[in-house]
Amino acid sequence: MTKKFLLSITVLISAITWSDGKTVSAIPVTRLDSIIYIYVQNRDTIAKEMPEQLVPYEYALDIIAKGVLDLGDRIEHKGLKNAIVSRYCHPAFNKLYADVEERFAFGLSKKIMKELQYAFDKLHRLRPDLEMPKDIFTHVSGFNQRVIVAPSFVSVSLDFYLGQDYPLYQEFFTPWQQRHSVADRIAMDALLGWIISEIPEPRDRAITLNDKFHYWSEIYHLMHRIFPKRSETDLFGYSNDEMRWMKANKKHLINNIREREELNSTSPMIIDKYFKEIPEGVALPSNAPREIGPWLAYVMYK
Repeated sequence: MTKKFLLSITVLISAITWSDGKTVSAIPVTRLDSIIYIYVQNRDTIAKEMPEQLVPYEYALDIIAKGVLDLGDRIEHKGLKNAIVSRYCHPAFNKLYADVEERFAFGLSKKIMKELQYAFDKLHRLRPDLEMPKDIFTHVSGFNQRVIVAPSFVSVSLDFYLGQDYPLYQEFFTPWQQRHSVADRIAMDALLGWIISEIPEPRDRAITLNDKFHYWSEIYHLMHRIFPKRSETDLFGYSNDEMRWMKANKKHLINNIREREELNSTSPMIIDKYFKEIPEGVALPSNAPREIGPWLAYVMYK
């Protein structure tokens, strides 16, 4: 085991604190990916029982294995730990995993940790009615989901944050997705994932475009209050040129929505125009962002 890898294990767990005015609670931040990587490297797949180091995290591992890695059938035959290790030992997966451990060998940066700490504390103060996670984990998903949320934890997939020039991203990600695959977005993505799990879209009726705008307006105004030092450009993942285009064309875009009477539409095709990534060369010019709905919602319903 290299000195660098040993050092990464020493910073597996740190804590985020938040206060409700009376007590201070800690949210552990645990590098599950690094703990599992020890077994991946050692190919320790003989015993089916869970190793002592992984026992406290078995609940999270089970959700990641079944919901992200799709290992339900393999778990029955091999056991949870061996099914996970076997999947990560696949050559393509193993190379990605090694790159994650090298990129984050010294843990999450102090800036990321501080931003996570501040953000969860601010969310708790702004919305004390919402539950807070008991744990924050990191894992490797194989480009499946950036953030997963369960009733007691949020987990960030670090293979989505290797830098926009990471070679595999050229093959699997669009340019828009590549630009968002930087470690600087970890705290914002983790908070956004947690917030939309605590404030879900209505599911008891058909959602109109207007409903969608109102919902994402609430979400992003809350996000902006949680991240006051982040500009709108940062918050929405736009470039400076894209933000200038949005502001210059705001009235035109909003007028088009109203003139086409799209606000009351429940059509997925219409809603997706605003809340799904629009491919390069389709509908919008190259200097426009690939997703325009969240920012339009933010400015339409202040």
